[in-house]
Amino acid sequence: MSARNATILVVVLLTAVATPLRVVNLGALSFYADEETSAMPARSLAEGNGPRMPTGMEYRRALPLTWLNAGAARLVGVDADVAYRIPTAVFGILTVALFFLAVRSFGGSRAAWLAALMLAVSEWHLVFSRQSRMYVAFLLFFIAGAWAIWSWAETGKRRWLVVAIPMAVGAVTMHQLGLMIVMFAFLPLVLPGRAKSSAVGLVAFAILIALGGWAYNEYFVLAPYFAHPPPANAGSAPAAPPASSASVLLVSLGAIGGIATLSAATVTLRKEYTEATMLGRLSLVLAATTAGVLAWIGQIYGACLAVIFYLILLPGERSTLLQRARLPIALVAVPCVIWMVVSVLGNGLRGGIKAVSEFPYPYPLYLAQQFPVILLMFGGACLVLALRRANQSDRPLRAAVLAGLLPIVAVGAVSRWGGTRYLFAAYPFLLSVASVGLVSVIDAAAKRLPSWKPFGTLVVGTVVVLSGVLGGHGVYQAMRVVNLDHGQPVNEAVHMYPFRPDHASLGRFLREQRSQGDLVIAEDPLQQWWYAGDPIDYWLRSFADSRAFLYSTPTGELRDIYVGSQLLTSSPDSLLDMAAGRVWLVTSGETAGLRSYFLDTAQARWLDSLETATEPAFVGRDGISKVFCLNCPPR
Repeated sequence: MSARNATILVVVLLTAVATPLRVVNLGALSFYADEETSAMPARSLAEGNGPRMPTGMEYRRALPLTWLNAGAARLVGVDADVAYRIPTAVFGILTVALFFLAVRSFGGSRAAWLAALMLAVSEWHLVFSRQSRMYVAFLLFFIAGAWAIWSWAETGKRRWLVVAIPMAVGAVTMHQLGLMIVMFAFLPLVLPGRAKSSAVGLVAFAILIALGGWAYNEYFVLAPYFAHPPPANAGSAPAAPPASSASVLLVSLGAIGGIATLSAATVTLRKEYTEATMLGRLSLVLAATTAGVLAWIGQIYGACLAVIFYLILLPGERSTLLQRARLPIALVAVPCVIWMVVSVLGNGLRGGIKAVSEFPYPYPLYLAQQFPVILLMFGGACLVLALRRANQSDRPLRAAVLAGLLPIVAVGAVSRWGGTRYLFAAYPFLLSVASVGLVSVIDAAAKRLPSWKPFGTLVVGTVVVLSGVLGGHGVYQAMRVVNLDHGQPVNEAVHMYPFRPDHASLGRFLREQRSQGDLVIAEDPLQQWWYAGDPIDYWLRSFADSRAFLYSTPTGELRDIYVGSQLLTSSPDSLLDMAAGRVWLVTSGETAGLRSYFLDTAQARWLDSLETATEPAFVGRDGISKVFCLNCPPR
């Protein structure tokens, strides 16, 4: 069979695996998380009113997806939840085949097959492929753009640039995380070896995409939000406290550690520095300085990441590296050991480890809850590449390692917790590197077997992937997503909640029961607007948690920017006297177990008391979400 026909066969097989997993039971579950936030402007567009929220605010995030969702809604029906999930499911299916084609440029055909198969049966990718949100569409453009930019850099062929431009634009318009695609213009310039495209062209491309993407997000996407400024009493950021002697000491130690480590590394590894490109040397300087700074201020996790970056970028032999680099190694290792001992003695084992792993935020711990074995294989591949001489042939794999690490570091540096969905840009490269590791492990284990063929590795690897032993990937995990029920326990790190909440049946019950003059209070007014209809009068949420989504009316009311629900700033019982009709309360399973986060103390106490003393009028299919009538006669 020719290579072309083999490629077509693989793409067909992967598509056949991916498609039913992303379309069967697609509309069975209620919207949750922020799905309705994507569906509302698409419905408005389908009805001829432009991409607007119920308040009239234009919604411009992931605008191309909104157009596609609106098209699907016109065909299927604007009231059908499944309509707004169809485009994302299609993006998810296409991503699997695209991923196979792209990974061949980074890890070879066998690794590409295993990586794409992992994605096809990935619980994480399936969850987001079956939503109306933009993350899977973003991932498709990100993978395609990364592949095209890298291929342009490595081959010098401008046809790849023609592909790279629209793919990069697509990634940026789907999500601001798309700005990270510019790293693929820099990776060929900082890694050992030489790119065939000019450095000027690559840097210019990166600058144009970065500036254009930033301006698009700042002046177009966010413009409607600026037109709804937060309430005047939102308060200003507290004044920075005066620098303490401890903070001054940390800054001083960081400066000393950074300068000392950089100086020692530059002197002892001068030969390696001369082999690096200009941007490669700058990257080595940055990595060495960062390792020294973080080691000396007690951030061991961050220092270790910086060391990994340094070694991945470092040209030259590794056989004598430990002997020649004893001083810079000691300048990083010794303070790390001292800080670990001091931290554990002062905070206990768990608290001590946590204290030395605060920066950047340790997102790998949460990824390990999703797919531990894959993360372990990725880490093992990182160490092998770090300790192996860099050459031209392993540039793609080193680029994939850095592409997997950089988003994790970048998001962790600017956010203490934003959800692992913001690490989607790293995910395909974690899979591709782990797949290379899996192929290497199987080859190494089977090398003594007589007549072992590369195809045998492919078969064994396929069985391993489908079996589910890697965690978060496999037939069992995939089928569980397809057949998921409301309230069924799931991996919270993957699904964002410990079970799938039900908003739909509550809203439909309320739509049937409510009368003119009734008031509705909801923990999630957007979901209930979608299912129960307009209006959702009040939002039960703390001001601290809701402030970013509020605006102040001329009469001083605080209202949600999307559906106009008024923030309930007094006890819900106060509405009983003013209501002309019944007062309904709709709770949300999404806040279950997290009321101290979403509600203020008085609100949480009131809701706990209500649930204890009052029988709900309706209980959702998740067994947690409920509808209460606050002033109905006892049944």
